[in-house]
Amino acid sequence: MKKIFFIILIFLCVLAAAYLIYLNEIILPEKIRIAVVDGLSGATGKNVTLASAKLDIFRGLVLKDLAAVDENSNILTSKDVSCRFLILPLLKKQIVITSLKFDSPEIFVERFPDNSINIVETFFKKPLLFMKGEYSLTILRIILYRGSVNFKDDTLDPPFTKEIKNMALDGRISFPDKVKFDAEFDISSQLPASLKSSGEYKIREKELSLDIKARDLAISEFGAYFKKANIELPDGKIDASAALYFKDGFFYADIDMTSLGLIFSQDKINANLNCGLKAKAKYSFNNKELTYSGDLDMKNLALSDLDYVGKIDDIRGKVAFSEAKLSSRNITCTVLGVPVMAMVDLPDLGNPIMKIDAAAGLDLTTLKDILKNNFYINIPAEITGQGELKLMLQYKPVVSEHPIINGSLGTAGATLRLEYNKIPLEHVKGKIDFTRNQLIWSEVAFKYMDADYKTSGVLTNFDKPGVDLKLSSDRLALQSLLAINDKIITLSKFDGRFDNSEFSIQGDIDTKDPTNVAADVSGLVKFDLDTAKEPFKKIMDILKNSKASGRMTASFNLKGNLSDLSRAAIDAEVTSESLFIYGLKIDDFSMGYLQRNGIMNIARVSSSLYGGVLDATGMVDLISKDLPYQINADIKNLKIEKIKKDTVFKDMDISGSMQAHFGVKGFSNDLSRLNAWGKISILNGRLWQLNLFRGMGALLFKSDFNSVVFKEGSCDFFIKENRAFTNNLIMKSDLLNIYGTLMAGFDNSISASLKAEFTDEGIDAGNISDIAGAIERYSIMEIGGTLKEPKYKIRPDLTSIVGDIADSFF
Repeated sequence: MKKIFFIILIFLCVLAAAYLIYLNEIILPEKIRIAVVDGLSGATGKNVTLASAKLDIFRGLVLKDLAAVDENSNILTSKDVSCRFLILPLLKKQIVITSLKFDSPEIFVERFPDNSINIVETFFKKPLLFMKGEYSLTILRIILYRGSVNFKDDTLDPPFTKEIKNMALDGRISFPDKVKFDAEFDISSQLPASLKSSGEYKIREKELSLDIKARDLAISEFGAYFKKANIELPDGKIDASAALYFKDGFFYADIDMTSLGLIFSQDKINANLNCGLKAKAKYSFNNKELTYSGDLDMKNLALSDLDYVGKIDDIRGKVAFSEAKLSSRNITCTVLGVPVMAMVDLPDLGNPIMKIDAAAGLDLTTLKDILKNNFYINIPAEITGQGELKLMLQYKPVVSEHPIINGSLGTAGATLRLEYNKIPLEHVKGKIDFTRNQLIWSEVAFKYMDADYKTSGVLTNFDKPGVDLKLSSDRLALQSLLAINDKIITLSKFDGRFDNSEFSIQGDIDTKDPTNVAADVSGLVKFDLDTAKEPFKKIMDILKNSKASGRMTASFNLKGNLSDLSRAAIDAEVTSESLFIYGLKIDDFSMGYLQRNGIMNIARVSSSLYGGVLDATGMVDLISKDLPYQINADIKNLKIEKIKKDTVFKDMDISGSMQAHFGVKGFSNDLSRLNAWGKISILNGRLWQLNLFRGMGALLFKSDFNSVVFKEGSCDFFIKENRAFTNNLIMKSDLLNIYGTLMAGFDNSISASLKAEFTDEGIDAGNISDIAGAIERYSIMEIGGTLKEPKYKIRPDLTSIVGDIADSFF
């Protein structure tokens, strides 16, 4: 019996199983298929097709080849859909799906101009009803894997489209109107980007919140959303996390992003950026207004095609920005090969005026080229050494105009070589302030030709510089106002002091040819002859043995090469209250000076000379190596008693008045080649205390002879081969007349043969020495030795004695 019962039970089970199989394979699939198609079609208003539907003990209800289409496109297609549902709610005519899983779905998502989304409007806007409205449908969870989405945004013109692949989505419904989800997918591009997101959508409020993490996202492909805000998103890839929020026509974003190789192009500026970014943004879809703010941590940003600097490399630092402004207080970069620290401020992006404060330590060798080629600042000098550059730059990036530039250059040991001066300025120390067209400096120190200097001044207009300059050293004090145009220096003022020399110069100096610095200047110079060796070397070479001294004033006009003044054309008027030559004082000196082609012509010399006057003319050949010269002079009424005070004869009782006319020829470097000629005349000469005459007097007179006065005297003389000669010396007095020849050497040697002739009055006076008395009227004095110690010998003049005897008889 048990066996029969067991067999019947097995038969019933098999029968039930067969019925279930028949029901699941034949009856239910068709009924369920029809119910699903009718329900979805009725609920969505779309054309829904379904190949088959059946129950699976493990997967629940399985739908094959589900598709929901409208007139233009497939909204949803899926080869395999499985859904698990609760049994008990079916008794209440409720279909509650706890899990709806799509395998390899293809979904078309479209955002309409009113910001509604087709998927939401189709499937979630109103309740889904089945079985002629008798059964309601509730889906608690939707899962997609291996899905793809084609997205279209009709709020933009033209519409924005994007394809999403490898999508995995887990969406969960939270009653009454919330959808929560987690998703992973790839966005198609040249290098696919991978994204992970989670979020929540409130259906009634049309409120969406998203958390997104992206890797290798090409943000430029989403640039359509920013065009109306005049923002062009860069090319390149980013890794980012973002919290996004949509509500009431507004989009909010909180973004944390890192990038590698973002490429920007805005007007004339191109950029390549690696960075970290934290930002918040708000966008109104109704007003098309975007507001944002954030911080950008730049790493290795490169800007190219920039005005003035061309390219800026390796820009690093943090930048605070918003839709209205941009600023940074600590940026490092490389500009024109120079490491720079900078502060950047762009206070109004609507009217972009960029302000940059930069500082850099730099090698000054390249500074001239940088300023000339990039900022149109042309400094006429070569610069070497190290400096500290500070720069404030303000300009409009989108307008081709010169920037506003302010800055300073500090240096502690630079070398500056001006284009028109071969000798450099060394050890330059100080600070120079500058603008795009001006330099200002104060108390800048430097060394020039081993002398320490300080300078202050202003240079304006680098194309055609104007300079207001002050320069000082232990030896020099200068104030100058000059202009430079095409290497021609125009001196409006060039006043100063060098040692004890004073000068004031005006005119033009042409420095185009450094070997021929051509000057056309005039001025006034005051100098001391004994200290003016450097600027007046040629003249001082002529006077080097004369012990010349005195204060001179010269007004002049000069035209010629400053490096070869001997060939320059010079007109000068030279005066001096008093000067000394060979220890002799010349008062009220004035000279007319004319120089042409290396020949110095002294057209006129006049002066007071010890109670008399001196007039002279002369010539010097400044080109010839030996500096040949010639002088012609006249001396009138020179007082011997005055001139003696400036000679070794100052303690002697000598006096008289002297006239002279003479000429001198020679070579300044060889006194032995001196030649001179002339005539000397003396009136009322008291000369007996001179060594030469003192010895003669002792031989000719018995007692005091100092009172004997030569009422007149004269001689013609010439100088040659280091000796002075005269053949016609005549000295006449009431007591004695002297005639004869005399030679004096430059070595103080003397040789003379003088005839002493007593007058009748002299003989009657009784003061004649025994030797002279023995020969009475006629005697000859032979003189040798030196001027300091002359030696005398007296003998009768036999020729004169015989002549007188003959006269007595005939």
